[in-house]
Amino acid sequence: LLGSPDLASRRWVWEQYDSQVGADTVVRPGMAAGVVRVHGTAKALAFTSDVTPRYVRANPVQGGRQAVAEAFRNLCAVGARPLATTDNLNFGNPEKPEIMGQFVGALKGIGEACAALDMPIVSGNVSLYNETDGSGILPTPTIGAVGLLASVDQIIAGRPAEGDMAVLVGETRGHLGQSALLAEAFGIEAGDAPPVDLAAEKRHGTFIRANRAAIRACTDLGDGGLALAAFEMAEGAGTGLWIDSAETGFLFGEDQARYLLAVAPEALDGLKAAAGAAGVPLALVGQFGGANVTFGADAAPMAELSPFTAAPLPRHSAFDAAAGGSCRPAAHPRADPRLSPAIAGPGRRLPCHACRRCRQPPLGLGPGRLCRLRHGGRHVSRRRQPVEPCRHRLRAGRRPGADRSRAGRGFY
Repeated sequence: LLGSPDLASRRWVWEQYDSQVGADTVVRPGMAAGVVRVHGTAKALAFTSDVTPRYVRANPVQGGRQAVAEAFRNLCAVGARPLATTDNLNFGNPEKPEIMGQFVGALKGIGEACAALDMPIVSGNVSLYNETDGSGILPTPTIGAVGLLASVDQIIAGRPAEGDMAVLVGETRGHLGQSALLAEAFGIEAGDAPPVDLAAEKRHGTFIRANRAAIRACTDLGDGGLALAAFEMAEGAGTGLWIDSAETGFLFGEDQARYLLAVAPEALDGLKAAAGAAGVPLALVGQFGGANVTFGADAAPMAELSPFTAAPLPRHSAFDAAAGGSCRPAAHPRADPRLSPAIAGPGRRLPCHACRRCRQPPLGLGPGRLCRLRHGGRHVSRRRQPVEPCRHRLRAGRRPGADRSRAGRGFY
C-alpha cells in the first residue's frame, strides 16, 4: 500500500508549487486539509477535495455519500466547521445505461449527504464522455469542500509526540469490500462499498471539533484503514507506533465515520468521559513512539518503510517505457506519469523546446524543464534562454560530457 501510486505521498507534486503565497498558509499540503488565514481577521479557511471512484462504481449511491462524508471528515480533522461544497462530476458516456445509472446514483448519494451534513453544493461542473477506445473512466464525482475556523488558534494541526496514545473514534466492523488492501495487494475489486451512516458522521465530526483542546493530532480513516492512517501520522512526526492488533479487518477495513487521534496520556480520561456523554465510540488502540511500526507481534523499522511512500509515482511513469524498462528516475524528478513515452522519429520536426539529443519535449514549462531520458543534455528555448541541465542519471553506456556539440547541448 505504501508504494501504490494511488495511496503514496503526493509531495513530489505539491512541493513544486508555491503553497506560501502571501504568507497566509497555516497548514501546508500533505495533511487532511489545507488551511489559510483570512486577511484582516483572526479567521481561517480549510479546503479539501475527495472521492473514491471504486466505491462509486460498486455502489453509486454509497460512493456519492462517501465522497461528501470524507470531505466532511477532513475538515473536522483540522478543527474546521464544514460550510459548503463544490462538485466536479467526471463520468463516461451517459448514453450507456450503466454510465447514466452511475451518474444518477452518485447524485442521489451526494444530495443526501450534503443535506444531512449541512454542506450545500454552491457550485460545480460536469465532464461527460470521458472514454478511450469505448472504455469509460471510473465514475469520479469529486467533492471539494470548505470549512471555517473562527480563530487560527482552533486548528488541530499538531503531530503525534513520543508517548502519545493512539485513540480510535468510531465503530470498526472490518469492512474489506472494495478496500485498498484488496485492490492494491491482490488486484481484487469486489464486494460492496462501505455503508455510510450520515448521522454517525455528523455526530463524530461534532465531537472532534468540540474536544479539539484534548487532541494533539487527528486524521480521518479512509483508504488503507487504520494501518495506513496510523503510519502516515507517525511518519509525519518522525516517530514509530504500536497498534495492539494484527487482525486484517481491524487494520485494513475501511469502515466510515472514523478518526484516529493522538492524545496525551493525561488527557485520555477526560476524552473518554466526553465520548461517553456524546454517545461516540472511542477506543485506545495503541501508542506512538519508538523507531518501529508494530502491528500486534509484527514489526518493521520505520526507516525501512518510509522510502516506499516518499516518491513512488515516477517509478510508474513513462520513463520505464521510454527506456525499455531499463531506466529508473532520479530520487525526485519533475515527471508527469501521464506523458506519452513516444519519441519523435528521425527527420520529424521537433517541438520548439525539444531536446536535440533524445528528441523529446521537456517535462514541464519554464525554467527547470527536464529531459525525459537521462543523457546529460540541456534544454534551451528558441530565444536561447538557458535552463538547468537534466537531473536524471546517465543511461547505461553513456558518460558525462560525451557530446559537447551544439546539438548535444540541446540548441534547436
